[in-house]
Amino acid sequence: MEPIKFKVNGLDQSVGSDVSSDLTLLEYLRNRLGLYGTKYMCREGGCGACTVAAHDQPSGTPYAINSCMKPVTSCHGLEITTIEGLGNRLKGYHELQKTLADENGSQCGYCSPGWVMSMYGILKGNPDITMLEVEKSLGSNVCRCTGYRPILDAFKKFVKDAPRQVKLQDIEDLQICPKTGRNCHKSDCEDHDWCLVDQEDMKDQIIQIKLKDNRLWFRVQEVKDIFKILQKEGDDSYMLVNGNTAKGVYPIDEYPRVLIDISGVQELKGYTIDQNLIVNAGTTLTEFLEILKTVAKKEYFGYLNQLYEHILKVAHFPIRNVASIAGNLMIKNQHNWFASDIFLLLETVGGQVMSENASALINAGFMYRLNKDNTVKSAKIVFGALSPTFYRVTATEQYLVGKQLFINETLSSALKILKNELIVEDNPPAPSVEYRKKVALGLFYKGLLKLAPKTSLNARYESGAINLPDTRPVSRATQVFDINHAVWPVTQPIPKREALIQCAGEAFYTEDQPLQPNEVFCALALSTVAVADIVSIDATKALAYPGVIAFYTVKDIPGINSFTPPDSVIYNGNEEV
Repeated sequence: MEPIKFKVNGLDQSVGSDVSSDLTLLEYLRNRLGLYGTKYMCREGGCGACTVAAHDQPSGTPYAINSCMKPVTSCHGLEITTIEGLGNRLKGYHELQKTLADENGSQCGYCSPGWVMSMYGILKGNPDITMLEVEKSLGSNVCRCTGYRPILDAFKKFVKDAPRQVKLQDIEDLQICPKTGRNCHKSDCEDHDWCLVDQEDMKDQIIQIKLKDNRLWFRVQEVKDIFKILQKEGDDSYMLVNGNTAKGVYPIDEYPRVLIDISGVQELKGYTIDQNLIVNAGTTLTEFLEILKTVAKKEYFGYLNQLYEHILKVAHFPIRNVASIAGNLMIKNQHNWFASDIFLLLETVGGQVMSENASALINAGFMYRLNKDNTVKSAKIVFGALSPTFYRVTATEQYLVGKQLFINETLSSALKILKNELIVEDNPPAPSVEYRKKVALGLFYKGLLKLAPKTSLNARYESGAINLPDTRPVSRATQVFDINHAVWPVTQPIPKREALIQCAGEAFYTEDQPLQPNEVFCALALSTVAVADIVSIDATKALAYPGVIAFYTVKDIPGINSFTPPDSVIYNGNEEV
């Protein structure tokens, strides 16, 4: 059996039957290689703490990925760069790490390595990125304590349109070597000797591994190989694996018996164009965005700009770098409640399936064909996430045909029809049925405002047509530190001592510590009854369970279990959690 081969920070790695189907790249980095700079929190691809960079060997543009989403078995042929590989105290720190530390961009520092790796991927993918684009690209990462201003201030120093007073002096010369992670010097690289995977081995070869949990993992290069495997193994229990990002939305409790990695099948990527745009289903969302941006410049395809702008709001760039069109649609197929923006867009524009972290609470798409006098020739109105099966409002569409679209009479009547036609089902914890119905009506109204000629729109309603996040300027702020010159330099603001090791992933946190002898774990005992008073707790059954050694309550903790003054009553101490 051929193993899965890849590199991490320039060092050869291989896995095979020693790993199970659910082992992620994140767990491999931390538990097998001891690279604790890559953190974890949500394990759903939403927080950015686990971000690393990946690119195809021997060359390729590095891009950011969420290592908590990626099976280690899908890393064949990749070069993975972690925060340690980017820069460290032995080899020297990367400019991104140093600048984030100098700009006070870390507080607890837990999320800082992920921020650095995300920005690294952004810069490698688009060296000419602007300050505003940086702000719009970093929805992939979450920081709970620092605040985003100093983080953005640090990263804006690396962009082309940064003001001269804040721009790095040598930014034009800052080219990062994919081998060393430092400023590139040609002498560091020997193109012929660093690739672990022979390129001939990457072609037309099926890799088959029986994993530790007895599942079969296949990596294929051609579509025909998929059918060969299914013919041999059967199609009763299998899954095609591309980006594997669906598990961030709907966790996979148990993987099927056969797993087929199709991420290397080039037949499933790319596009063709004649009178129609045909995009292959294995295309990633990042690649799809580039296709839309390119084709939208052609005659009759300008409407693709609307799709481009909307898909920029789908997930975030490390997810879009690996998530495919087909994968998104399959989530919708298997989980009808899923608010798939890709499904919504393709349904709105009449996209057809051919044989060849913010999730929307409600989404909608509107497409109208108008005559020169703004009467409607045809209408297509699609809503998502209102119910598992309802998405077209055909009665409203039919009413609009032949009507003047931008007059109050048409709007008023259409809203009444739409209100009666909408089918909204309760779906906790989503907002109430009534609320979501009002939002749907508002989206319809907002869509008309956006399309209406300015000459027919009262000035007081113009703001309703604006998507405010898309029109805001680059954020900016000024921070001033008061200095007491009488005791200077005591009050002089300087970066904290821990900043650089936090930004380089060298700071150790509780979860990074190795297991100690006789170490035990604790878990909260939660109430099964809401809004109640605790009368008594009987832990007898829990203590009888194998492995349970103790049960502690507030009575076992001496002192006052509060940091607030006695007269500040925040909650009832006897109430359940």
